[in-house]
Amino acid sequence: MSGGRGFGVSAGLAVAAAARAESEAARRGRLAKWPARGPKGRRVGMLMPVSSAQSEAMKRIVTLVHVVLKEHTFRKRGNGFNHEVEPGCVHVVHFQMGAFNPPGTVEIPGLRPNLYGRFTVNLGVYLDAVREQTRFPATRPGFINDYNCHLRQRLGFLMDPPADRWWPLDSPDEVGPLVRDLIVNVGLAWLHGLSCQDQILSVLETAPPGSRRISGGPDRLLATQLRLARGEKARAQDNFTDWVHSGSLTSSHQNYLAQMAAEHGLSMDAAS
Repeated sequence: MSGGRGFGVSAGLAVAAAARAESEAARRGRLAKWPARGPKGRRVGMLMPVSSAQSEAMKRIVTLVHVVLKEHTFRKRGNGFNHEVEPGCVHVVHFQMGAFNPPGTVEIPGLRPNLYGRFTVNLGVYLDAVREQTRFPATRPGFINDYNCHLRQRLGFLMDPPADRWWPLDSPDEVGPLVRDLIVNVGLAWLHGLSCQDQILSVLETAPPGSRRISGGPDRLLATQLRLARGEKARAQDNFTDWVHSGSLTSSHQNYLAQMAAEHGLSMDAAS
């Protein structure tokens, strides 16, 4: 996903509220699905019933992929898969169905596409060390969803050329094997390169200081949080300084950084 991921508490609470809404919708048997992502990675659109044909097609594709991911020791829940590659580091594969647009919505290719009847694949890496350091959420979820992850990517952006790809649900027998092979050959390769803290830090810290390309959010800020979780304050300060001096920051984000600096004894004024 190309947009940045918000690190403020309000964004986290919004995600948590949205997650509860999805859970409640599923409990009532509506088969509601997450809509597409908008600016800054936030979910947008309406939670609407998915047709039985689309639901069945999605189920067939997920089942096909499950056969392969089970061999890689992923466990399944709904349309998501988890694999804890080392204690506290979980790889996530999640299928997301497109949202139903309200009547009168005008499709604008590239800006507001109609994704109803299509699906995409989200990938993520969850780090319990970062959750403990940020204290959000307060406890580790029993099953990790893509929105719980600290590094996030869409399968389509790992392809050549990179693009936000959504596949149709009207031909599952053709699309299923294609997406399965892409997950195995492209998606798992990305996840395997992020299988331990040292690997993740190496990737985050060799990216440009203002990068959001790896994690879906500020890469150096995530490296800061992971270094703090490991008790490596000097290295955390280096990453924090790189991010603070990486470019123009909004006033709200500067306030968040100031709070983070005060809490962890970091300096906003360290030389770049």
